[in-house]
Amino acid sequence: MSNRVSLRSSPSGRGSNTCQLSDEHAIHAAANGKSMEEWKLQGELMTSSPILRNLSLSPSAQEHTSPPKTQNGNALNCNGIHKLDYLSSPDVLKPYSSLSSSGRGKRCAIPLGSTMLLCFVSAFLFIGMLGSRNGAYDLSLVPTLGIYRSHRRLQAELIVDPFKGGIFGKGTVRMKELPICESSYEHYVPCYERDSSFSSERSCQTTSRKKQCLVPPPDDYRIPPRWPQSRNMIWRGNMKLAADSGLSGQILTGVRNEANSMVTLDVTAPELKKLDNRVKKVLDVLSNNSGSERQLGVVLDINCGLSQLQERHVSLQKALILCVAPYEGNGSLVQYTLERGKPAFIGSPLTAQLPLPSVSFDMIHVLDLDFEWKEGLALLELDRLVKPGGYFVWSNQATVPPEQLLDKFKDLASKICWFPVLDASGTFVWRKTSNETCYLERGSDAKPKLCSKVIEANASRYLPLRPCITRSMESTTKETNQLENISGFSNEEVSGDTSVWSATANSYWSLLTPIIFSDHPKRPGEEDPLPPSNIVRNVLDMNALYGGLNTALLDRKKSVWVMNVVPRGAPDTLPQIYKRGLIGLQHDWCEALPVYPRTFDLLHGIGLLSQELGKSNPCGLSTLFLEMDRILRPEGWVILRDKEELIEDARVAAGQMRWESRVIDVEGLEDQQLLVCQKIFWKNQPSKAVS
Repeated sequence: MSNRVSLRSSPSGRGSNTCQLSDEHAIHAAANGKSMEEWKLQGELMTSSPILRNLSLSPSAQEHTSPPKTQNGNALNCNGIHKLDYLSSPDVLKPYSSLSSSGRGKRCAIPLGSTMLLCFVSAFLFIGMLGSRNGAYDLSLVPTLGIYRSHRRLQAELIVDPFKGGIFGKGTVRMKELPICESSYEHYVPCYERDSSFSSERSCQTTSRKKQCLVPPPDDYRIPPRWPQSRNMIWRGNMKLAADSGLSGQILTGVRNEANSMVTLDVTAPELKKLDNRVKKVLDVLSNNSGSERQLGVVLDINCGLSQLQERHVSLQKALILCVAPYEGNGSLVQYTLERGKPAFIGSPLTAQLPLPSVSFDMIHVLDLDFEWKEGLALLELDRLVKPGGYFVWSNQATVPPEQLLDKFKDLASKICWFPVLDASGTFVWRKTSNETCYLERGSDAKPKLCSKVIEANASRYLPLRPCITRSMESTTKETNQLENISGFSNEEVSGDTSVWSATANSYWSLLTPIIFSDHPKRPGEEDPLPPSNIVRNVLDMNALYGGLNTALLDRKKSVWVMNVVPRGAPDTLPQIYKRGLIGLQHDWCEALPVYPRTFDLLHGIGLLSQELGKSNPCGLSTLFLEMDRILRPEGWVILRDKEELIEDARVAAGQMRWESRVIDVEGLEDQQLLVCQKIFWKNQPSKAVS
């Protein structure tokens, strides 16, 4: 008898296997004389079930209601072979085909034992079938379109085929879990940390062989407080912060160490009070220019000064502030900002073009940036990013910039059509022209020259800084109302149908509960309310398209911010994301995302596996999942939607990451499935760690 062991419904999610019952089972069953009766009893139970009363059994189900077939008196053997089609990279994830002495014996084999053992197994199976009749996690009760609804069918499948799910599914089949990195990798950021040293310049090409291990949390790591508590305090043990230094290597600048291992923002610190006064002055000037209180949209905050003060100013409270700062091995501004539940990533306009689209920011605020002049290349990069009519603010906390540098700065600002707005006590504000004729009036020989063509978002990925002015008045990308043949997305999702995205956001939110990983999942009732609006804060959409999920979550008043990633090679939709008032990055998933470990509460991707594994030179599923595990917080969530065969392989990879997982079918998209995972909060074990 051939049994399809489907692992879709079990907690641990380690893969699927086609196998048969063992010789030992058939011999032992024949010896005790109870085998045929047990199979008959099982068949009677199945056909008498009220759920199956009008249900015709599939061929596989009929096989389970029949006694095992034998050949020459012996049952057929179980080979337990699993083939992975997409783990073709050198760091391939390998199935674990043999079981250890700790309970992982030969896959699917039932060892020789006493009659009591068989009775116990039979009783366990009987209880499992009865339990499967009760309360499925029924998402079809949610009155929305595109609902994920396979649990009701799973309920029936568990009765028809008891080898689907539970201990008879994934519980007895485990993939070899990847080892844990040594403790020195707790805050590991690839592309910046190389061969026991680090650099502020990103360079993934020179990174040594990728670590094939899981980045561990610090020994004193704690789950971050939920928003909004997190914006005022973090756990000291969650980030690398030396006892005698504070943020950005300074002596506890702007933070206070509490007795209970917390680090809180010290708004009374002289540095923050001085910055607060300067920001207030700038915002007052901006409001006077506009004739009313200035409401900013998307702001680029270099060195994260505004992110610390956002709640103190009405003009900033509704702004979406994206912090960017250089890599730091200790007291990182980016890591601190992300721990507080605010958007940030590692980068610097001094070294290369940022992975951001042109003309996207209403204001760029620079705090204490030590400009290396280099013909003003960094200033030209910031000019590329600010919108016409937008503002550039340069604030210096300690001292006024050297007069020679300031003169060069002002001279270049006038040549690129920036007009001074404020010059007071180390704070300088310019406004970028909104009139195209300003560039034409400079003359044909004026320098810096206009760039020959618009720098597309997908072409600006860490390229060298350019000594020319970006033609910001032109469209940075072709306006596309609807893209065709976008892998993984439905036509309604591509067209931006808000009802479909709203239904998707509804369904996702109801899944964010460990209940779905139980052997007999049920939908939360009144005694188990739906997850609160702040169950997750930092969200990463790994294949965002137009940011439809981001918009739907905000429309539903969820307390989240979303980093929308447009993968390298995908349609260039990042400019449209910013035009909708959202934020995002262009990124190659063969490389590490420029953030610190344990950054996001939720990772999401529709069609991500098809996009990344369908490349002419894919990096492999293990590369992708190892990076996902690095940036995902303990007890964080992963939701992937893709083709069924890719989800099967992804579930195996999830098992090797030590994630809980479950696969759910998608209504209306019969060729796709949803993989829902949760990262387990495990502690490092030095004896098993690898260097």
